Amino acid sequence: MARHKLSEAGLKRIDKAGVYSDGDGLFLRIRKGGSRQWFFIYKRDGKRSELGLGGYGQGTAPVSLVLAREKAEVLRQRLARGEELRVEAKPTPRVITFEHCMDELLKAKAGNWKNAKHKAQWEMTLKEYAKPLHALPVADITLGDVKECLLPHWQERPETADRLRSRIQAVIDYGIAHEWRTAGNPARWRGLLDKVMPERQKLSRGHHAALAYDKTPAMMAKLRESTGTAARAVEFVTLTAARSGEARGAKNF
Repeated sequence: MARHKLSEAGLKRIDKAGVYSDGDGLFLRIRKGGSRQWFFIYKRDGKRSELGLGGYGQGTAPVSLVLAREKAEVLRQRLARGEELRVEAKPTPRVITFEHCMDELLKAKAGNWKNAKHKAQWEMTLKEYAKPLHALPVADITLGDVKECLLPHWQERPETADRLRSRIQAVIDYGIAHEWRTAGNPARWRGLLDKVMPERQKLSRGHHAALAYDKTPAMMAKLRESTGTAARAVEFVTLTAARSGEARGAKNF
């Protein structure tokens, strides 16, 4: 039978789910979520059997096209000798979940946080708001999964939703970089989520009411009771008539 129908370059271009034959019993199954698995089909005494040969480009021990062909050839030789192909009992390969990728990413970023608050924000967003994705294999997460995770926050907490989407994208990118996922990133905004997420309602907050002039002394006294940076910034703006952006960007030399 014909062999070596597939090529590495061709496999990288395939983006549709299906079963693709390399010939003489060796096949690659691509699932809708993006996972890719090699398997070998043979017949013995009229009975069709299938043996898994490992994942292509994913997991901790990815099986390349060359290695899959080598495994298939060993099986063909055993069949030719009349041997029984029995699959040895092995532990089920660990599925790399979104939660695993998340934990690994947070560990990798341990030395890069701006401050403790920044670290806590990332951890809370991913551990609480991204919880619907935790148990899903990172290789199988779809656009719909990400959309459903974002929708509860989309209208009422738009800033939180934006940060959540960005951090979900970072986790899945981490999985792609480690070859735990071969498909694209479904949390990407431009050209993807921006096409399917509902438009947000425009908020019309208006301006805050101005403080009456005769209440300024009492306000300043209250500000000086506070030790926070924000209080100092407001006090500075009040005394100097500086712009708020100038106060926020001021540095202490």
